[in-house]
Order: sequence, then structure tokens, then C-alpha cells
Amino acid sequence: MSSSLPPQLETLRGFLPELVAEAEKKAPYAAALVTQSAGETVSKSPADERTNPVPPRPGIRISVWDGATFHSVATSRVDDHSYLLRLTRGLTESLRVVQGPVPDPGAQLDRHFRSEFKLDPEQVTSAQRQEVCRHAFEQLAGFDKRIVAPRAAGPRPAVLGRGSDRRCC
Repeated sequence: MSSSLPPQLETLRGFLPELVAEAEKKAPYAAALVTQSAGETVSKSPADERTNPVPPRPGIRISVWDGATFHSVATSRVDDHSYLLRLTRGLTESLRVVQGPVPDPGAQLDRHFRSEFKLDPEQVTSAQRQEVCRHAFEQLAGFDKRIVAPRAAGPRPAVLGRGSDRRCC
């Protein structure tokens, strides 16, 4: 599996510290998380079998701590920096900070997190996914004769992620 971020998310990576700093103008703690999922879904029912690509879907979640509760906003509009700044400001605008513990962000973090899989999802063929789905369908259909309309679907799309603590991307 590729360990590099897609270009759109790599561009956003350098902007995350600015978003976190903007949120921390009011909040005692802020964080940002960028993720992207993509892949293929397979479904099987008695009447049909489908395989559909899932195009890359990037997203960002900006979270702030008010001293008692986390608040967050999320969007898939990751390519518009002025929009993301407005979204961050909107999140903190009505925030009422209370005295309370502040999460310890630890050391500065600049890491690319990715899900580890037993099998690399990029190496699994459509035919292999279809076979897994057919097998699940057959098991479900054979479980009890009263099941008249079984449906199996999967596997889930693969996910890339970029974590951020309050100081970094």
C-alpha cells in the first residue's frame, strides 16, 4: 500500500498548523484530522450482483476543547483554504471556554497514519472481492430457510489518514 498522501491532501498538510493555530486563539486545545477513503464495494442479493468503485473521498475534522467538552466540524471541501479558515473561526466563535483540564498534546507530531491490513486492499482484485461477497451471501442464505431475501455487501473502502495535534499536521 502506498504510504504517501494523495496530492490534494499533501497540499492541505502544510495548512493544518494554521487552522489549529487559528482555533487556539480562543480554545485551549485544538486538533485537525484529515482522512481519505476510496476503494470498491461489492453487493449480492438473490436478484443481482454489483461491483462499484468508490472514488476518493477526502475529509477534514477540526476539533476544539472548551475546558469541558470537545466540539468539532467536518467537511469534504478540503481544497478551499479560505473556507476552512471561516469554518474554523465559526467553530470557535460561539465557544465559551471554561476552566478545566487541558489535554496534553505531547510532543510535536508530524505523522501519516494509515490502516494496516492483513491483505493490502490495493492488491485485492475485483474477482476476489466478489468471491468473498458470494461466500458471505451463501452462508447467510443457507443459515435458515426463512431468510428469503438475503443481501451481502463489502468490503469497506480503504482509508488514508493524517493526524494532527495542536502544533502540527
